[in-house]
Amino acid sequence: MARERLKLEYIRLSVAAGWEWQLNPKLHDMAKIKEAIVKYGFQKPPKFDPTLNDSQGGLVYGNGRTKALVELQAEGVEIPAGIMTAKDDGEWCVPVVFGIDASSQTAAMRLAVDHNNLTLAGGVLNGLDAAKMYDIEGYNRVLDMLKTEEAVPVTVSNDELDLLLSRVTAATTIVENGDNGVGNDIFAAAGDAFAAMLAGNEDTGSGSDDDDDEGGELGPDDDGDEGGETKGQGVVEAANTVVMIGKYNFPMGREEFLELEESIRQMVGFGKGDVETELQRRLGLYEIIQAGQEA
Repeated sequence: MARERLKLEYIRLSVAAGWEWQLNPKLHDMAKIKEAIVKYGFQKPPKFDPTLNDSQGGLVYGNGRTKALVELQAEGVEIPAGIMTAKDDGEWCVPVVFGIDASSQTAAMRLAVDHNNLTLAGGVLNGLDAAKMYDIEGYNRVLDMLKTEEAVPVTVSNDELDLLLSRVTAATTIVENGDNGVGNDIFAAAGDAFAAMLAGNEDTGSGSDDDDDEGGELGPDDDGDEGGETKGQGVVEAANTVVMIGKYNFPMGREEFLELEESIRQMVGFGKGDVETELQRRLGLYEIIQAGQEA
């Protein structure tokens, strides 16, 4: 049996641009992509897969680069190296890779995610770091579809997948409660609250002030029982209700909390600062929070 081959064909840019993957959640820095194409030429051709866009066909990768070419042509820049022109009207023609088609749209979507994420794989980066490249809701919509079809990407672990899906669920719940446009502020507040709970922070307001001061707030186990739980255990029990940050709130079950706590502590230990930093990283908020503290 003949082995499948890849082939490269030059396609009119207007045609290739029409192959955009409609569910593509990847964010693009168009200014930098265009600058790189002008400086280095068009070095990385997009790839067409016939299963995408409900079998209408689409670009499994290279969507941003193709869009950048459209903008460059409209701006009247010199034709980049690697780009040809049509003989009849001079339209730019872009090299597109064909072949080794996915067995299904789900398989093509998984390839699209892994193709993006593998550029960041290695070192200390993980699937949560890669998630920063995407529109949150769009990425989670794709991941949820892949999970349903049992086609989890190579670059996203099951734990990372569950955390990412729970993150967008919390945000959606908050928006539906009447506050649109809350953006990353929700996750920043949620990250701080979760980190405080995980580390047993006394300033959470969840009641770890277990001393005998008359003005102290009641903790989760301040009922006077001599056999009460320790402060850390009380915080865990508190997670069996609702996490509240100002006017925002969302549920978090005890089992989910314990799984999150265990996964973080296995990685970084029990130090409060280490737990906070790791939690912020997992939520994709570390850089945002650090920038806010430095401002």
